[in-house]
Amino acid sequence: MSDHVDAALWFADYVLRHGLGMPDRFRRTTGCLIAEEIAEAALSAQTGNKEFDGSVIARAIALTAEQDMPDEVRAKLHLASGRNVLRNVTDENPPSAEALALCVADRKRAIELHGACGGKKDLERAERLLKKQTAAEASAADKSDTSKDEGSAQQGSAESTAGEPGQASG
Repeated sequence: MSDHVDAALWFADYVLRHGLGMPDRFRRTTGCLIAEEIAEAALSAQTGNKEFDGSVIARAIALTAEQDMPDEVRAKLHLASGRNVLRNVTDENPPSAEALALCVADRKRAIELHGACGGKKDLERAERLLKKQTAAEASAADKSDTSKDEGSAQQGSAESTAGEPGQASG
């Protein structure tokens, strides 16, 4: 995270923790301003195919979780969080099932908050990827368990034959 963003999030935390309000000329609450500015910056970067630090979005979600704001603004944060996971997905570089599960949860939350947020197709894609990745990780775990079991069986077999009379031990 850049020093500027880190400092801004520290300041946002301070302002929210101490209940500091916005000047009268603003019509949004402090929490709403923080959430919307982070969400807009993330969505803009993602649209421009640029990197955006997912931890910034996660921290903004956590900081503003109890803050009053329109559902559309909170939906933007969850939309940005989910898009961040899906941004660079390839068959060679799939995200973990855990990351995809969080992505699906963010998408569902965004759609729940604001049905017209634009996350429905991304939700379908994330759910397909999650199903595929869960199956791949389960298959890899099964292969790992099978190879461990075979290795143990071969070692046990070698140990049992080494002690039998008439067998050469090596």
